[in-house]
Amino acid sequence: MFVGLDVHKKYTEVAIVDEEGVIGKQERIENEPSQIEEFSNRLGNATMVMESSSTWYWLYEILSRRHKVVLSNPAKTKAIAPAKLKTDKVDALMLANLLRGGYIAESYVPSKRIMSLRELVRYRANLVRMRYDEE
Repeated sequence: MFVGLDVHKKYTEVAIVDEEGVIGKQERIENEPSQIEEFSNRLGNATMVMESSSTWYWLYEILSRRHKVVLSNPAKTKAIAPAKLKTDKVDALMLANLLRGGYIAESYVPSKRIMSLRELVRYRANLVRMRYDEE
């Protein structure tokens, strides 16, 4: 089973296809950890793909506990499969089919330690920025 996830700030569009490319299900899930957990628990063995964006890490963390999750490079994926009709459903389905065919350009996923260090640096940078904005 291959799952394409088109992740947005408030929701994630999901497309599930089997090994032959037959669409099993398409749905929209609210980006609430409990709903993502419930979705993950409903699936059997699945390989998932989502594009790297500003909101990927928390979702990746939850889903990778039970599934193989691939992080796609959005610029390279767009170059591989440009779409004339661009909707969330189409994007999720395209990602699932690219994953099924082995055409996902993967992005690097840092370890939890590295991600924690990055978050710390971002936090410090924001504090410095706030201090200078006040002056």
